[in-house]
Amino acid sequence: MSIKVIINADDFGLSKQVSEDIIKCVEAGSITSISILPLKENIEFSLSLLEKINIDTGLHFYLTDFIPVSEQIRTVFTEPLTTRKLIAHLVIGKITERHIYYELSKQWEILESQGLSLSHISVHRQLNAIPKINKVLLQFAKERNVFVRMPSLAWCVPNPLSSLVKKINTKLNKSLINKGLPVVPSVSIFEKCSVDFDLNDYVSILRNAGSELVSLIVHPIRLTNCMSQNKTFCRISHREHEIFTSTSIAEFLRNQGFEPIGYRDISSSSHI
Repeated sequence: MSIKVIINADDFGLSKQVSEDIIKCVEAGSITSISILPLKENIEFSLSLLEKINIDTGLHFYLTDFIPVSEQIRTVFTEPLTTRKLIAHLVIGKITERHIYYELSKQWEILESQGLSLSHISVHRQLNAIPKINKVLLQFAKERNVFVRMPSLAWCVPNPLSSLVKKINTKLNKSLINKGLPVVPSVSIFEKCSVDFDLNDYVSILRNAGSELVSLIVHPIRLTNCMSQNKTFCRISHREHEIFTSTSIAEFLRNQGFEPIGYRDISSSSHI
C-alpha cells in the first residue's frame, strides 16, 4: 500500500507576501493543502488569492506571537505571548482549557464566516505537544469532524535524542489513532535542520515516518518575506520555496510511489 502524503503549507495569511509565496508553490503543483492564520489585517487579501484555485484548507491555530481574537482570552492578556509565557500561564492556571476552547472556536469562526469549508487544524509552533492544549484540540476536532495534525517534535533535535523522540511520537500517534481520534502524524524537512537538502531527502523522511498516512509540513517562504527571528528557519524555508516553485513535488512523490492528497480527501471512517 502506498503512503498517503498531505503536502501542507503552514502560515498562509501571515502576510500578503507569504501568501503569495505559497500560492506560487500551489500553482507549481507542489502543495495539496494549506493552513490559514486568521489574522484580520491580512485575511481579505489572502483569501482573494484562493478564489482562482481549488485547494484543501484548514485552520493554523495560534496562541502565541499574535494578538488573540476571543474576548474571553483577551481578559487574560491583550498582547502577543511568547511560548514561555504561555506555558507559565497554563501552569499557574491563568489560561485554562476553557480559554483555549473559546479562542479556538473564534479563530475557526473567522474562517468559516468567509465561506471556507475547513478540513483540519494545525497548530502554530506545534503547541499541541502540550497535553492541555492537545486535549482541547481533539475535543474540538471530534465535534467538527475534522483532522488534527500531530506535531513531529523532531525539528532540529540533537542526533542522540532524535531516535528517542521519533519512538515516543510514533507510539503516541498510534495510540491516538487506535482510540478512534482524528489525528494525522507529521514530518518536516526541518528534521534535517540544514539548508543542504533536495527532493530525495523528502522521500527519506516520508518513508521513515512509520505511518501509512502522514502530513508533510512545509514553509516555502522566500528569505525576503520570512518574519521569523530564527535565521536557520528562514534559510530552510527559502530553500523549500526554491524547490517547490521549480518542481512539482506532488508529481515527483507520485513517481516515487507515494499518493499525494489533501485532508479533505480522507474519509474519517476509512482512516480511523
